[in-house]
Amino acid sequence: MARPLLPLALAALVAAALPLHGQGWSDDARRSPAGARPFVLGTAGLAADLNEQDGASGADFGTTVGLGFRVRTLSFGGEWSELRYGADRKARVFGGFVRAGALGTRTVRPYLVLGLGAYRFTPTAGGGSTVFGGSFGPGATFALGGGRLRAVLEARFHTTFDQYATRTRQELLTAMAGLELGL
Repeated sequence: MARPLLPLALAALVAAALPLHGQGWSDDARRSPAGARPFVLGTAGLAADLNEQDGASGADFGTTVGLGFRVRTLSFGGEWSELRYGADRKARVFGGFVRAGALGTRTVRPYLVLGLGAYRFTPTAGGGSTVFGGSFGPGATFALGGGRLRAVLEARFHTTFDQYATRTRQELLTAMAGLELGL
């Protein structure tokens, strides 16, 4: 599971190490001229099936990586998740997110997150389906020292927007923790 995350983690470290002098970026605020601050994030934690369709469903491990921009209290970007939720269940999510921040301090920044994307469900026995879905929930970032690194805590309710005669809409709950690095 760590292999898909390795290239993104390496790219984030290289991008963070590149000098931003003379490229239209302000060193003190780390902003583009339009005020957007880029960041990468990575989280891992619990993914649980809320449908309990059969004995193979349950809870397991999930990961998410993303790249986004922050403008004041609004963040938006793209993300990829792999959510395992039982012995024979896996979902991959390719989509985007918007985080609307509430009033917070420099140390703690609470937010609400909304995500939309394609959910690819793949049992290990083969087959699978891709459907459109979304997620929402609360989260917060916490400053780690005085730098660009922040801790992330987030919970999301995921649901798909389909309902077939052979399968009900899929619903998942995730509780994740991780890191966000401002570039």
